[in-house]
Amino acid sequence: MTKVYTKLHDVKFLKKSYSLKFLFISFLGIHIPLIGIIIFLLIAEGGLEKSTIILITLVLTLIATASTLLILNSLIKPLIYSKNALQDYISDKKLPHLPTHYKDEAGVLMSLIQQNILQLDGLLKENREITTLLSHNLRSPLLQIKGLCHVLEIQKTENKDIIDKIDFIAGTQLKNIDELLMNLKYHYLDHDTEHKTVDLKKLVEHYITLTKTEADKKEIEIVEHFCTEETMTFTNEHKLGLVIQNLLSNAIKFSYPKSKVIVELKPYQNKFKIEVKDNGLGFTADFAKKLFTNSATVGRVGTSGEPTMGLGLSLSKKTIEQMGGKLKAHSDGENKGATFSLII
Repeated sequence: MTKVYTKLHDVKFLKKSYSLKFLFISFLGIHIPLIGIIIFLLIAEGGLEKSTIILITLVLTLIATASTLLILNSLIKPLIYSKNALQDYISDKKLPHLPTHYKDEAGVLMSLIQQNILQLDGLLKENREITTLLSHNLRSPLLQIKGLCHVLEIQKTENKDIIDKIDFIAGTQLKNIDELLMNLKYHYLDHDTEHKTVDLKKLVEHYITLTKTEADKKEIEIVEHFCTEETMTFTNEHKLGLVIQNLLSNAIKFSYPKSKVIVELKPYQNKFKIEVKDNGLGFTADFAKKLFTNSATVGRVGTSGEPTMGLGLSLSKKTIEQMGGKLKAHSDGENKGATFSLII
C-alpha cells in the first residue's frame, strides 16, 4: 500500500474516513499559496512590489497544485489495487493479497474484495468436487441402464414398450445431469438470447410423467390441480423443469407409501406459483433454517430407505433465484408433510 495512504491513515481524525482524507489534502493544497504569501509579507523587509507578489503567488500555486495532485493520485491507489485484484481473479483466477486492516471506506472495500474472492474461490473448488461426485455417482448407473436396454432390444424381448420407456427416462436424466454438471463446472446459467413461450401445464405434466415410476413403486398417487391454462415467456424451460422434477422426486422420496402428492399450478401476484405438497416426513423449524444450505449433511433418508446427497434443494434454489424466481418451503413439523412453493 502507498506510504501516503498509510501515513494519512495513521492520523487519528482521518483514520475512518476516506473522503475526509481527500478533503483534508484538497484543503491544504488550496491554502498553501495564501499561507506562503502571508509568510513572505511578514518576513520581507519593506513592501513587496506587485509583480513580486504575483510571481510568488503563481509559483506557490503551481507547487501546491502539483503536490496536491500527486498526493491525491496516491490516495486513489487502493481503488486501483482493488480493481486490478478483481480483474486478475476474473481473467486468471489469481488470488489477491489486499490488506484488510484499514478502517476507512477504501480499506473496507479492499477487505470485502479480499474476503469475498477467497470465499468464492473456495465455493468454486467445492463445486468442482460436487461435479466430480455427481459425474461418477449419477451418470454411470444411467449409462449402464441404457446399455442394458440396448442389449434387451437386440435380444428381441417382448417387453419393448417397457424398454423404450426405461431408455427414454434414462436418456432424459442423462441430459439433465449433463446440463447440471456443465452449470456446476462453469458456475453460471446459460444466457439464452432466445425467449420461448412455455406451456406451464404441459411442462409440469411432462415431469410428473418422468417421476411416475418412482411414485408407482411406493403406490403414491400424484394429484394435479391446475388453475391456469396460460403460457409464459421464458428463457430456459429445461432448467425450470429440472427444479420441478427435483421437487417432485423429493416429495415422493419423503412421502409414506400409499399416500398422495398434490401438485398445484396457479396465478400468483402477476406471476405463477407451482406448489408440491406431501404428507410425509416434514421438518422442524430448526431444520428449515438449513434446508437450502449447500451441505451433504443436511440430506435425509427417504421413507423407503432412499439415499440422498442433500444437494438438490440447494442447487434448485440457486438455479431459480438466478432465473429471477423464488423457492420457499413450509412444514408444520415432523411427520406433518411439507409444501414447496416455486414462484416464477
